[in-house]
Amino acid sequence: MIKYPEGFSLYKSSPFTAFLGNLYSKRDEAGISFGLLLEERHANFSMHAHGGVIAAMSDIALTNAIRDAREPPTPPVTLSLTTEYLAPASIGEWLIAEVTVRSAGRSIAFASAEFRSDGRLCAIAHGTFKYVRAAPERADDNERS
Repeated sequence: MIKYPEGFSLYKSSPFTAFLGNLYSKRDEAGISFGLLLEERHANFSMHAHGGVIAAMSDIALTNAIRDAREPPTPPVTLSLTTEYLAPASIGEWLIAEVTVRSAGRSIAFASAEFRSDGRLCAIAHGTFKYVRAAPERADDNERS
């Protein structure tokens, strides 16, 4: 059984998230955070997290935080996503994204996230999103954390 960081629980999202691996989330007064246990399949040639894993996690984390910033939750699409890589994240460590929704207007929203691995700041992501009409509900939508 995987031991995940305190307060986190398994997050169910899209089929792509399942492709990436088990993503965990935590909601508290500070907002929402997402976590991914880095495995060998996430590694680049130097056995650190591949930048594509961090970029994909950026899009997932920011999009889900933006969706939940409205009542009722409203799905967004990504207009722009920038990820800045600052330090390597090692395989076997938890990669934690702490998301901040900067602004959620009528049609456009902005969010950012700081990624930490073993306490080290590894990456920063910034995104711009546009709200769209809701897609048909999937059968597992009610199983989200």
